[in-house]
Amino acid sequence: MPQPSLTIELSAPFRVNGEPARYQSLWLLAAVCLAARNGATGVPAVQLRTRFPDAANIRMLVSRAFADFARWDIPVGWGLDRSQGAAGLNPAHRSRGPFWITPAACKRLRFTVDGRRAGDAALARFVGPATGAARRAGKGAMEIPAAPVILPSTT
Repeated sequence: MPQPSLTIELSAPFRVNGEPARYQSLWLLAAVCLAARNGATGVPAVQLRTRFPDAANIRMLVSRAFADFARWDIPVGWGLDRSQGAAGLNPAHRSRGPFWITPAACKRLRFTVDGRRAGDAALARFVGPATGAARRAGKGAMEIPAAPVILPSTT
C-alpha cells in the first residue's frame, strides 16, 4: 500500500502537513530531493556545514533533522552504501554524509512555496547554490551551477 503524500511548505511559517517544521530539516530534505531528482549521489556533509556555519554542533543539527524525518516517515539515508536502505544504516556515522533519498521516496513529497506547487527551480532557490567546497567534496555530489561572474573590462 503506498504511503500518503506529504505537503511541505518552504515559505515561512515552515510546515509539513500543516504542522510546524524546522527550517534546517526542510533545507536538508529539499536538498536531498533536488539531488535525487537530478541524478546526483547525494548532498555532502560539507554543504550542510557551509550552509549552517553558525551551528555550534552539526551532529545535533543532523540528529534533529533525522528525528524530524522519522516523525514524518521519510527514509533519508547517509553514506556511500545504499544497498541496505536507510533503515539498515549505522546512526553513529550519520553526520558524515553524504545524505540521500531514493527517487521513490521523493515522489511522495509535495513541496510548496506560498501554497503553490514548487518545482525543481523553486527547490534550487530554497536550497541555494552549492559552495566551491561542497562541489569539491565528492564526485557526483549535488551541484547547483553558480551564477556566471562577469569581470569588468580592463581596456
